[in-house]
Amino acid sequence: MRKLVFAGPVCLLAMLFAVAPSAEAQSLGSCQLQGTANFSPGLTNNAQNFSYNFAGGLSGCQSSTSAAPTSGSVEAGRTITTPYNWSYTDSTTLAAAASAGSPTISTAGSEGSVPTQTSGTVVTIDPGTSIAETRTVSAVSGTGPYTETLSSALSFSHAAGAAVTGAHSGSATATYQEPIPTGNGSCGSSTTSGTAIANWADGTTTVVGYATSGAAAAVELTGSVVASVDDTLASYTGPTKAPPAPTHTVNTTRNAGQSAFGQLFFQPPDPTACAGAGVTTAAISGAISLGSPQ
Repeated sequence: MRKLVFAGPVCLLAMLFAVAPSAEAQSLGSCQLQGTANFSPGLTNNAQNFSYNFAGGLSGCQSSTSAAPTSGSVEAGRTITTPYNWSYTDSTTLAAAASAGSPTISTAGSEGSVPTQTSGTVVTIDPGTSIAETRTVSAVSGTGPYTETLSSALSFSHAAGAAVTGAHSGSATATYQEPIPTGNGSCGSSTTSGTAIANWADGTTTVVGYATSGAAAAVELTGSVVASVDDTLASYTGPTKAPPAPTHTVNTTRNAGQSAFGQLFFQPPDPTACAGAGVTTAAISGAISLGSPQ
């Protein structure tokens, strides 16, 4: 075996994605992985605490399980962006009386569209009364009071101070942070733990919880497939009045209850960085074993 000066946590991450078939099968296969890991702070020849993330592609996968996917991607500690729908209702009052037949109303607060709103605000004037009527706001002008142009003229007259509710809705995107793996060690040896996600070409997903330890080019992984993992909301593009869910759950849909193991190597762009500023990124390539550990 070729001895590397630095093997450490990049190998650990790569090995996470050797997902074993059932215990009865006891069969072996492999995936080829190409990826990149990033470390913070950069790893040196002195042991220290660090965190990292990883992303890569799996190809040429083989398995004794029929119809198993032959490719996919893997990641840990990354962010994901997902769409979501939002809605909320707010309220204001009429700043002036509105007459039947008027195509506009004057409101104390604006019921105009907000960022990422997909259509005009739906307002109800005098909600809960016998003269309640609902219209869509097509335009808003003014800085307060606000002139709201309605989709059609009013059927009834409404007094100044009458309640007005506005229903807003739209679509936006939310960014979630996957759990960030952590470790302790140096370029020569390290221990880490975390949660990684394999997304297979057939749309299935495998979530792996793991702990690792190793030295030089040989790193041992102990891992198992877990039911799910929760990613934490980091940012979103929709209105603050209707935030997305605080967590995004990724569920295992393949290899539930099974084990993960394997071995891989990497190449930092500048191996001498171990003695200097530290290794902050490294390319990964190699084979991942598939099967139940013996």
